Amino acid sequence: MKTSTDVAMEVRNVLLTGCGDTLQIGWSRHYNYAKEAVIVPHHCEGEGSLRVATVYVNIHVKDVNRGANKVFETNLSELNNITKQVSTLLRNHVVKGEGYNWVVSSIMPPLEEPNKNEHFVSVILTAYIRSKQH
Repeated sequence: MKTSTDVAMEVRNVLLTGCGDTLQIGWSRHYNYAKEAVIVPHHCEGEGSLRVATVYVNIHVKDVNRGANKVFETNLSELNNITKQVSTLLRNHVVKGEGYNWVVSSIMPPLEEPNKNEHFVSVILTAYIRSKQH
């Protein structure tokens, strides 16, 4: 039976193929990259012929240093560009023959990563798993 982790693995493959050369992609934070996408499989609900799974893609971008006093500012343009790239890749991807598909169900506004001088945006996918055989 397919789970949110199975869906997350497909999400990772899509992102590695589509933007792996410009964005560090993984399962956990490393904090030493300027731009990073962390894939987080969440819950999977339901039994039988329909299950619903949720996967978060958290896009982290370092803030911009705006002066000698170490004044940092959210890098909104970069966060926005990467969010558009990631959400477009995920919206346009079609999963064939696996018994599930996903939609980009939500994009959260930028949140500050405490004590890290960076912000992140969550792209939330909802996957509909229709096949009992998986």
